[in-house]
Amino acid sequence: MALRDELRRLRRDLSTEFSSFPLRGGRRFFYDTTSPVLFMHGLTCLRAGHDGGTDSYPAPPPVLEALCEAVDVEAAFELLYPSDPPHKFVLFPYVIEELFENRRLVPRSMVAKVAEPD
Repeated sequence: MALRDELRRLRRDLSTEFSSFPLRGGRRFFYDTTSPVLFMHGLTCLRAGHDGGTDSYPAPPPVLEALCEAVDVEAAFELLYPSDPPHKFVLFPYVIEELFENRRLVPRSMVAKVAEPD
């Protein structure tokens, strides 16, 4: 019984800090819900694209690559970037429509362009 109790405890511990979404092909992708990797990637892209370009963006983290392979991309996106009021500010440096429709991460500029004076 001790082994069964230990397994139950491990499952409970994993379920509190990790979440997952199903991938095409029957696998699941597990990620740490407390990890700052998505926020830091968004900030890094914002800094890299300070001039309005996207050429110097870093490679996406594994969790975003897995997002492209999710069974339901929109549901997985909602897990990673909740739309609850405390999380309205989303640093997602890719075109969301392209992700949802074609499962691709296409960089987008995160900097507002200033109109050139006439």
